[in-house]
Amino acid sequence: MDALWRNIPPVTKGWCVASVAISSFITMNKVRLMNLVFIPAKIYSQNQTWRLITSFMTFGDLSIGLFFQLWVISSSCQRIENLYQTKFTQFPLYIVDDLTIEQLDILRQLIERNKSIDFLYFTLQISVTIVACASILYYKMSMVLPQLGLILIQVFQYYDSKLTPLEMVNFFGFQFRNMYHPYVLAVLNLLMTSFASGQNSTANQNGNGTTPWSIRSIFNNPTFWFYIISFGLGHLWWCSREMILGSVHYNDEGDATSLDDAERSRRIKKREILKENGVWKFDFVKEALVILMLPPWYWIMLSKIKQHRPIRRQRRVPIEEEDLREEIEQNGEHIEEQEREEEIEQIQEEGRREEEQAIRHLNEAD
Repeated sequence: MDALWRNIPPVTKGWCVASVAISSFITMNKVRLMNLVFIPAKIYSQNQTWRLITSFMTFGDLSIGLFFQLWVISSSCQRIENLYQTKFTQFPLYIVDDLTIEQLDILRQLIERNKSIDFLYFTLQISVTIVACASILYYKMSMVLPQLGLILIQVFQYYDSKLTPLEMVNFFGFQFRNMYHPYVLAVLNLLMTSFASGQNSTANQNGNGTTPWSIRSIFNNPTFWFYIISFGLGHLWWCSREMILGSVHYNDEGDATSLDDAERSRRIKKREILKENGVWKFDFVKEALVILMLPPWYWIMLSKIKQHRPIRRQRRVPIEEEDLREEIEQNGEHIEEQEREEEIEQIQEEGRREEEQAIRHLNEAD
């Protein structure tokens, strides 16, 4: 159990702990459930802004349903958090292309170190869009989605099904691919809730349950809009981050920190050619997604990294090379001494020869 708890990443662990704490307070009657859920009228009119946070962590009192939601959080959210990493495709590549190899290594280290806080920022972005959609639904159709944490769980389930679509899932003995998992759960839940609400409304009006179930009841069911928002936002964020930035614009092959040298050189040459010809190219969709997806602290980090310059170290001469130099110098000195000795010997030999010739001439004269 301790090993399982230690393997849960920080953001998922914090979400689970906060949910259990709030459920414990509700069970002990320390707080009321209705004071924590998402009700736009109370948030925007009565300034009960804490509901924007507590509605993502409120799943009722301590019950089997709570532990089921915790299991779903620890499975889908944990899988995404473990796989999540800020990609080079989320950076302005005209800045990244100007970095040296040493500076790129520093950026890779920062990305690896900030994985958890980057995922927290991504979760907050998704949560803001959930609040916006739930508020529009309330004011346009008078429908309330009180527990926004359930929507966030469904968004993560959909996102996970897109990341690992071919993985097999076992559902009560039936096996199917992970890409169909969110839809199977949604259809079953929607049919059950629609059938139950149809029976209740019929019993209240006619005193019996003979009125047939209608398609209109689905569109009037908040559960239907619950899944529309969940799948819509899940697809929006997956499409923006993984497909548009990762595949369409930069053709990323899945490596979160990949930066192919040939592709990088091609981009630099292309920008130089466009600059020489006075052409200014601006991709609004790409730049807008980069600004949206990239955590704000990386802009500061990029400026700091660009100011960093590699330290030029003095070239250290290897020990073997130093020994070789000493040997060469010693050999050179030894050779010079030999040459001087040979010259002296030659001079002495010439002197002896001259003396012998002089003695021979004197003897002949006598």
